[in-house]
Amino acid sequence: MATPIDNSITILDASYWPYEKGTLVLPVAFYDESDPPVAVTPETLFYTLTTFDGVVINEREDVAVTPNETVNIILTGDDLLVGEFGTDRELAITGTYDSVLANGLSLNQAIRFYIRPLAGVS
Repeated sequence: MATPIDNSITILDASYWPYEKGTLVLPVAFYDESDPPVAVTPETLFYTLTTFDGVVINEREDVAVTPNETVNIILTGDDLLVGEFGTDRELAITGTYDSVLANGLSLNQAIRFYIRPLAGVS
C-alpha cells in the first residue's frame, strides 16, 4: 500500500491514489522502536493535510484524532479537490507516545500521494 522513503515520509502506492472529490481511507498503525516492534497507542494524535509545498487544504490543520493502536484517517470531498492547489497532497501525522524505551516521545510521520483528476469535477 505504501513505500517508506525515509524515517518520516511514505509515498502511497499509485494504485491507491484517490479520484478527485472521492474518498480515501488511510489506516495508520503505530509501533515503538523496540525489537520486535510493539504496537502502541499514542497519547496525543493530530493530522494536517497540505500540498507538498505546505499549503493547508480544506482547513485540515492540527485535526485531533482519537488515539488508538490503529486509526483510520478519512479524506473526502473538498479534501481531495484538485482546483487551484493541484494534485499533490501530504498528510502529516503528529503526536506523542510512550514506548518501552521512554515516555513522551514525539511522533512525526507523513504520507504523500497524488489525486487522480476527473474531467468536469469541481
